Amino acid sequence: MRASPALTIRIEHHGAWRAGALLLAAASGAVLAAWRISQSDPAPLWSDVVTGVAGAAIAVCAWLSWRVPDAVLRWDRQQWWLACAGGAERAGTLHLAIDLGAWMLLRFDPAGVRRGSRWRHRCWLGAQRRGLEPQWHALRCTVLAPAATPPAAA
Repeated sequence: MRASPALTIRIEHHGAWRAGALLLAAASGAVLAAWRISQSDPAPLWSDVVTGVAGAAIAVCAWLSWRVPDAVLRWDRQQWWLACAGGAERAGTLHLAIDLGAWMLLRFDPAGVRRGSRWRHRCWLGAQRRGLEPQWHALRCTVLAPAATPPAAA
């Protein structure tokens, strides 16, 4: 089986990711507000504490999800490479988490990281067709193609 051709792509448009983060934060806030309104009057102190902490957590998560750095993703026909926000390029594996046709959620696991600490180094990338139109088909084909296996020794 042939390996996919080499590919370098800059992921810098995050409109769908930001819209999804905003929608999720708004829904979480609405659920929190509905829960707080449903509490009896006068509400117990623990209810105010839970509401405040959960509201702050929703705001922080929304802010962190909004600030998505640009990334350069590269396939060299053998391995994936990722460089985020001017950082050093790291080798690793790329997995498709969600595929909506015009938007994909990709998970990049860097190579050489201990199994137990992998979640701290994992990087999630939201790639959308808008802004990548000329390379979108090549990216989808490369991500979805099965990994090439080396020929068996004779």
